[in-house]
Amino acid sequence: MHWPIHRRRLIHSHHLIAALVAFGAVVVLGIVPPMAYAANEVIYILHVSSFQSEANAETDVQRLMDQGHSAFLNPETISGRKWFRVYLGIFTDASSARDTGALLKAEGIISYFNPLMMSRIGSPDGGKRNIARADTVIHQQEPSSNGPAQSSMRKIEDTRSISQEETGIARPAGKPKEIQPRTEDPRALEMDFRGQISAWSIESRDRGSWWNNSGLRYIPQLSVKKPLGALSFVDLEVSANGFAAYESSNQDRDPELELYRLKLRYATPQTETRIGLQKLNFGPALLLRPLKWFDRLDPRDPLQLTEGVYGLRFKYDAGNNASVWFWALYGNEDLKGYESFPTSEDTAEAGLRIQYPVPRGEIAATFHSRQVDASTFHLKDFRENRFAFDARLDIGIGLWVESMLQHQDASMLPYQWQKMITIGADYTFGIGSGLYLLAEHMTTAVSEEAFQWDEDIQVSAFLLSYTLGFFDSLSAIGTYSWDLKKYGQYLSWQRTYDNLVLQVSAFHYPQSSGGALGGNQTTLGAGYGGQLMVIYNH
Repeated sequence: MHWPIHRRRLIHSHHLIAALVAFGAVVVLGIVPPMAYAANEVIYILHVSSFQSEANAETDVQRLMDQGHSAFLNPETISGRKWFRVYLGIFTDASSARDTGALLKAEGIISYFNPLMMSRIGSPDGGKRNIARADTVIHQQEPSSNGPAQSSMRKIEDTRSISQEETGIARPAGKPKEIQPRTEDPRALEMDFRGQISAWSIESRDRGSWWNNSGLRYIPQLSVKKPLGALSFVDLEVSANGFAAYESSNQDRDPELELYRLKLRYATPQTETRIGLQKLNFGPALLLRPLKWFDRLDPRDPLQLTEGVYGLRFKYDAGNNASVWFWALYGNEDLKGYESFPTSEDTAEAGLRIQYPVPRGEIAATFHSRQVDASTFHLKDFRENRFAFDARLDIGIGLWVESMLQHQDASMLPYQWQKMITIGADYTFGIGSGLYLLAEHMTTAVSEEAFQWDEDIQVSAFLLSYTLGFFDSLSAIGTYSWDLKKYGQYLSWQRTYDNLVLQVSAFHYPQSSGGALGGNQTTLGAGYGGQLMVIYNH
């Protein structure tokens, strides 16, 4: 595979190797600066939904508890109107809260989340930092596992119940209400039907012309769950993606209806087995992802849509938070992730991932192999192997590395080896409700040999997000191509009600460029323009 890469080398291989060695020493040896040993003076919860009906809020809490999550509701009065807000938690850091929210949203368990930061009474700084203060102490009960489905690179401390003293929680005013577990037959068949309706309009200017893309999308989802005991269950998820779109460049486009997910899952306290059309992704990077092998998630997409893959995935979670993944895929001839060549028809592809906890973080190694169909380029099919290493470390700030080495066994290609590495960091500043900053830098290189460095490209990106009260959030994403010397900017404002989300965004990217973030659900990433999107969840 030949990449259009300039021969201008900005970061040499030995510099990156030195950085990786230093990072690995920090991860494996647990070397942390003194600040990491300070007392945990803040905690986090996730706001996931709001209702004006207490009964609806209780139903949502019960649904989340039935799935093994720590959920509670809190009555609050805002601008003279009473709301019943649903929360998940507690979490020890912003990264854990944000990662868990993103994971649950990607799984379709929640449609919205907003991390809230609070300080404990008696914190070392005496509550002097400019953060949302808690009026009382939140006590953590006996920790318990949420099962293999809730594992992520950033581990969390979770609870199944939260008690409170006197007046309740921080910014939410009032007393959290405890919901009692269901008393009916624990092995009864459970069914749930929900859906998401979204409408969008994008107006952009690229190559001297104005372009419009507008449409309507509906994603219905049916879930059926059968508990097999106190700690195991089988469930089935079926969803479709139906949409109709107008494009000024293609006015004859017909409405489409396609299968979105068809997944059968068997889960026990330590294992999870999935078979069918499902999403498969992993790795700590958010914006620039060398491990974007099977999905095309776009961080700018409020729907977080991505095609699934057909296959079997097995995951085993050990008692020490270590985990082993295995997958076998079949029938996925379309391009996935960063692929430039599709998988050969009627061939299987398989992979393995091992995650292991280390002091203050986690490391992982991943392998995947497939047979590539190169007939479009009048080449013979060949074998492609990918090797990856990633690590996440929380030392007050979050640090991570995500890297990939790919070999394509095809002598007719100009370069058989490709390397991708991303180094990133994130931190939540104690400003108002918490200003979240994430930054990543990715290097992509190709060469004729595994450890050579012939040609490379460099891209940097950042994400800023800030919450205004309970309804509004602001975010900004910026990218910079060091080779092209071009910037990309994306700004968005989002307002969230009970089941309704309104988002307005503006973007500016180098003309006729898809940008560094990828994505395949909208036409963002070409020229400049704006998008209006309305989302309704039922």
